[in-house]
Amino acid sequence: MKKLFFVVFLFTIAGCNSGKITENYSETKQSSLPKIEVTRTPANNCDGKGFIVQSPNLDIGTSFPIYVEGVVDNRDSGECRWTVFEGQAGKVEAFDTENNLVSDGVLKTVEDWMTDEPRNYKAILNLHKAPVSRDLKIVITEENPSGEGMSEKIEFKAVLK
Repeated sequence: MKKLFFVVFLFTIAGCNSGKITENYSETKQSSLPKIEVTRTPANNCDGKGFIVQSPNLDIGTSFPIYVEGVVDNRDSGECRWTVFEGQAGKVEAFDTENNLVSDGVLKTVEDWMTDEPRNYKAILNLHKAPVSRDLKIVITEENPSGEGMSEKIEFKAVLK
């Protein structure tokens, strides 16, 4: 019985670190990435606070599936807090130049999300409809479980390879 308990304990410990979406957020990692130019709605001077977009890497172009990654960091964010609910930080949509929805997904984490500490989130966008152009607009909409008020949106451009 002790051996069985020990084996189960070992598997539990070994499994605790598996399934991480991305490596842990760090100030060094954030500063080494190219800055993605984003537009926020409402325009509230929250750039670099709440939700920080980390990928896709727009310097080299992108292709489907598109991996949209970012960090929710609500430390010292004041009114720029990004709402997270049940491990989801919002939805991600990709539109072509004619505003056709070509892909969508949900920003999720496998980390403990009930904290103001930085947590990594990731969405995988698979192609649903062929875009009419190589230029895409990616829109991230904040999670809003109450349905009240206006959800923050972040928009940025991406170019398909």
